[in-house]
Amino acid sequence: MPEVNISGPGGRIEARYHHERGPNTPIALILHPHPQFGGTMNNQVVYHLYYAFQKRGFSVLRFNFREPHRRAIDAGAVAHHAARLAAGL
Repeated sequence: MPEVNISGPGGRIEARYHHERGPNTPIALILHPHPQFGGTMNNQVVYHLYYAFQKRGFSVLRFNFREPHRRAIDAGAVAHHAARLAAGL
């Protein structure tokens, strides 16, 4: 599971990505609960969903709506990052 850092206008965000090889591979983008309430990509539900999709043959991405070891980035930057991540998949 490669660690990925994605740069954007609101700073950089950390992510974990699993790429499944093969034609027409399904993709899962897993989002965590709101960071203001302690949500991170390491939330137990997010973590288990990531591996459940991976076991079922999906390419999977989970990421933090915050810069590594810092507070959450603003909502506009979050929306921008999410759009960029989805387009990148």
